[in-house]
Amino acid sequence: MNTKAIALISLLTASAAFAQNTRPANASTDSLNVAVGNYQTFAEAIESCQVDADDIDFGAFASYDMTSDLDAQGEVRVLCTNGTKFKISMSPGSGMSYTNRKMGSASGAKLAYNVYTDAGHSSVWGDQLAGYTVPNGTGNNTNVAQAFPVYALIKSADGMNATVDSYADTITVYVDTY
Repeated sequence: MNTKAIALISLLTASAAFAQNTRPANASTDSLNVAVGNYQTFAEAIESCQVDADDIDFGAFASYDMTSDLDAQGEVRVLCTNGTKFKISMSPGSGMSYTNRKMGSASGAKLAYNVYTDAGHSSVWGDQLAGYTVPNGTGNNTNVAQAFPVYALIKSADGMNATVDSYADTITVYVDTY
């Protein structure tokens, strides 16, 4: 065997020994100096959430026929890293009021409505800083978003006063971690 082949075999043996943090079994301490080093690995799982929400569509209605309230329902879905505690707030929309949200039309007409955390429409979904109760949760390790129903309502009196038009509003959903 030539000296280049022996040197190559020795180099490969030393590289493997360094990778395993041990000396090769056939190496003597006199003939081989092996440097040993350590390193650490790091990672940080951060609080992070994703939010998705359904549009809420009350559909078409005839204002003269509004003898009862008009209900619609949607859903907010939140996916957070495992153990992340969160609260879900909503903006007041373009009406700038949590107690009396308003959809607007291109002609400037307004239609009052609201969104709630419960099917009985007793708890307005707003912002905790404004004094409203907001749903909360904790991220889990299922990798499945948690669903929170949104209950929307146009009161019959407000529907009866609606002029013929198309109405819309945009509510922003906030997921705050704590």
